[in-house]
Amino acid sequence: MLAVSAIGRRRRRKARPGVLVRTGSPYEPATIHVSAGEPITLRFRREPFAVWGRRVIFPTLGKSIELPLFGEVALELLLEPGRYEFTCEQGLLRGALVVEERRRPRALGAPAPVARRPVGSRPAA
Repeated sequence: MLAVSAIGRRRRRKARPGVLVRTGSPYEPATIHVSAGEPITLRFRREPFAVWGRRVIFPTLGKSIELPLFGEVALELLLEPGRYEFTCEQGLLRGALVVEERRRPRALGAPAPVARRPVGSRPAA
């Protein structure tokens, strides 16, 4: 991503890992899907108009982070499968982190299992 300053010079911004969650009205994105067994970095950014989003609370994890105005705070998590809700201090903003079980990929070209019946048999009525 390129940003152009007021005097026309270009600056390169490094991409930051993780998911950016903006504390607007509501959280954006409000639901985040991730795979279990992989660390996830949630980056919370407090937008200037969000006066009620000063704190993000994960009640089931017992974690809470303070968000500075115009600032961004990162939270790195490694979680078991499940749904982890988060909210602001007043409960007006709500979001969820959905950690899903990792699916094992099937080998390419491997056919899906097919149920077969003996030759000459009739289907059940």
